[in-house]
Amino acid sequence: MHDHKDHLSYTKDEIKKNLVLLEAHGKNYPCPECINKHLTAVEGLAEEGTLMTQIPEERSQFLKMADWARNMRRQLQETV
Repeated sequence: MHDHKDHLSYTKDEIKKNLVLLEAHGKNYPCPECINKHLTAVEGLAEEGTLMTQIPEERSQFLKMADWARNMRRQLQETV
């Protein structure tokens, strides 16, 4: 069975992976559908992260990241 730290670590790793893929799509493969998919994943994972940490600064960073991803998705939808 996984403990709480494992879930938080997994969430952080998945955010990192999606950010790397987002960067690659933004630079090399400008695909709006893929960019939206990775932004949605970052948003959801960051929202989950807020529930997994007791550290106020970390919770704040997760909230900022979720807001950033949400706003970027909205901007992308306005341009497509």
